[in-house]
Amino acid sequence: MPTCNLFTTRYYDESDNLNYKIFKTTAELKHFCSIARQCQFVTIDTEFIRDKTYYAKLCLLQMAIKSEQINKIVLVDTLSPSLQLDPLKSLFADRNIIKVLHAARQDLELFYFELGIFPRPVFDTQIAAQVCGLGAQVSYANLVKKTVQIHINQDLQSSDWDNRPLSKKQLMYAAADVDHLRDVYLKLQQQLHQSGRYAWIKEEMAQLTNLQYYNFNPEDAWLRISGRNGSPEFQAVLKEIAEFREILAQEWNLPRQWILTDRALTDIARSMPMTEEELLNLRAVKKKRQWKRVSAGLLHAIKCVNKSSFQLSTINTTTVNPLPEQNIELLRALLKLKANEIGVAEQLIATTKELKQISAGDDNVRPLKGWRSDCFGKDALRLCRGEIALTQSGGRPRIVHIKVPMSSCYHEQ
Repeated sequence: MPTCNLFTTRYYDESDNLNYKIFKTTAELKHFCSIARQCQFVTIDTEFIRDKTYYAKLCLLQMAIKSEQINKIVLVDTLSPSLQLDPLKSLFADRNIIKVLHAARQDLELFYFELGIFPRPVFDTQIAAQVCGLGAQVSYANLVKKTVQIHINQDLQSSDWDNRPLSKKQLMYAAADVDHLRDVYLKLQQQLHQSGRYAWIKEEMAQLTNLQYYNFNPEDAWLRISGRNGSPEFQAVLKEIAEFREILAQEWNLPRQWILTDRALTDIARSMPMTEEELLNLRAVKKKRQWKRVSAGLLHAIKCVNKSSFQLSTINTTTVNPLPEQNIELLRALLKLKANEIGVAEQLIATTKELKQISAGDDNVRPLKGWRSDCFGKDALRLCRGEIALTQSGGRPRIVHIKVPMSSCYHEQ
């Protein structure tokens, strides 16, 4: 690829000839993985669909490696009957090879359920871009433009990757993603080392590959439903029927909304029908596939809750004493000040929910740990304790340290 002028954006289209290979057999994939393990890093991308299934369906896997001896892009046809993904396990488990992805969470989830393993170590260029101050949740196209000054066409992002054969445009698009990702990674890596923030990325990647974020417990399915607040009885029923729907969706590998919509669940929890007739009288409830099993499961779940005499009121989220809005606003102002000082997006440091948790005295939150603690968390606690204050100076906010009287720090003997 020609060297780009830093002030000139090059437009990428299918006339750019990329040298890529399409793999359709396990032997080809195994050979590539053995070569990739000789390199410092491998860039990875996936094309998948999940609009008709519970679990994502992997349709194409793209990988690229680059060194003085090797410069190769491969497109792995994961739908080929002659290909198994097992050779990836040795590459993913090799701690000497960095696996580079963009916005990696869905890819990691897919690999975990397909192979039972995460690629490690991982470098997520979207998170790295946040640490480098390039914006919150920056898209891949924008990141490529900002770092290597190339404009890429994303029209095929929502293409039908399940269809075969794939078109020339689809293949070029897929190959280009991992090709540009190599240069993006090298640029971000250089910037992180220069800023001394590479350790931040290691912390973020440890969280990203934490299994607890991917082993979803059906018992917690109700927590994803909007409008879940209500009486203990309502929440108890909603919890049970949401768990039933989640287990069924996993078993049938169908989107949960295809079985019952969230609206149907909240209507059922509110009405608590005892018979199939009462169930069908609810407007949001529609007969769908294997209705007998669905209706029987719902009624059984409701009756089980009834037998417990609604002793599940503890499932409600812990009630926190109302917090003065002023405290939250002060923490939000401090967060903005700190984010501007270090040049990163506020959302990377703390969310509004986490600010509320800090104000409520919860010390087991993300902004109070690791690099976030040094950049923001310690001062956030000082602000809550009244040890510092925020003021305006020259139209800009700044921190003022407050002298605490000795009597408030020590007890007289």
